[in-house]
Amino acid sequence: SNTESNTGGALMHDPFSVENREALLKVREPFTPGYSILLNKFNTMKDHVLLVTDRFEPQSSRLSASDLIAFYKLAYDIPSVGFFNCGEEAGASQPHKHFQAIPLDVLGSYRRTSVMSSVSPLPVDEILWPYLVTADTDATGATTSATTNT
Repeated sequence: SNTESNTGGALMHDPFSVENREALLKVREPFTPGYSILLNKFNTMKDHVLLVTDRFEPQSSRLSASDLIAFYKLAYDIPSVGFFNCGEEAGASQPHKHFQAIPLDVLGSYRRTSVMSSVSPLPVDEILWPYLVTADTDATGATTSATTNT
């Protein structure tokens, strides 16, 4: 059944199967044919979402054209930084194929918090910063009146 996945001969509960999804975690079901968006129950940041296949596919399986199209649509609809852990060795905690994404506005606010203010700028900051700056802050996080996203 779709409610259980077979991983090396052992059956385990599949929280990403359509039948087992928690109602409070559903964001958009379905999102595109074959995929849904769920909130990450064990999020690392606010609004951390998952793009999950509606039918079981192993997390270790190769990415398909459909996967990439759905992931692109997610990043377009919710401007975000996303990633895919291809199996347990890469950090995947669930065997059901899923992608993860964190909205850019959440990343921008995280980088400007007092906890991160003592951290040296990262090389990726130079690339991402234009997308993370909001209308009321500049590149240092100071409040302004005319900063734009480009």
